Amino acid sequence: MDFMAAIKSGFRNYATFRGTATRSEYWYWVLFIALAGIALSILESAIWPFPHYAMMQGYAGPEWAMAMQGNSPLSDIFGIGILVPTLAVTARRFHDAGFSAKWLWLQAGTVLLAIAGMIGLVVTLASSSLMFGYGAPSELGWAAGWAIMQALTPALLFGLGYAIFQLIVTIRPSVSAEAGNKYAVPTVAASPVEESPAEDKPSV
Repeated sequence: MDFMAAIKSGFRNYATFRGTATRSEYWYWVLFIALAGIALSILESAIWPFPHYAMMQGYAGPEWAMAMQGNSPLSDIFGIGILVPTLAVTARRFHDAGFSAKWLWLQAGTVLLAIAGMIGLVVTLASSSLMFGYGAPSELGWAAGWAIMQALTPALLFGLGYAIFQLIVTIRPSVSAEAGNKYAVPTVAASPVEESPAEDKPSV
């Protein structure tokens, strides 16, 4: 499958989580997302140049706050639009490699660990401030930064481990149904056509 065919397949099978997707189809889709992200970044810099300039110049105003938000509306809309087809093509790639798409639920583990870490951080900082009071602003900043890093480390490590696992799965070659892949469509071998014996023609 070539680049354009992979893009068409990704949008045609927008929410199709069943079936399979070849290795080329998946990685062409990933390439499409990367190229589209670069193009949108260039377009956004041309449409909204001042926030990025203000951020580089250290301007602390509303424009600086807008620049610190990261993505602009175009990137946000694009990201939301490709979320479902990206999950779908990843699920089909897992099937094509012989893996269940249920493995994708591990991605939620990163989010859950991050939420749990931030909740623990808030509770710890709140209890510490009530018991010991706030120290100097610099000390509080260093303590908060170190606490945030500790709170998010499990989520980051888990996310890194899952990213490596998904990379290994998505670079694997296709596994056929004949090789034991229950998600692949069996290849129907053409049965030879048996020639019926010629009927004896009555002699004239």
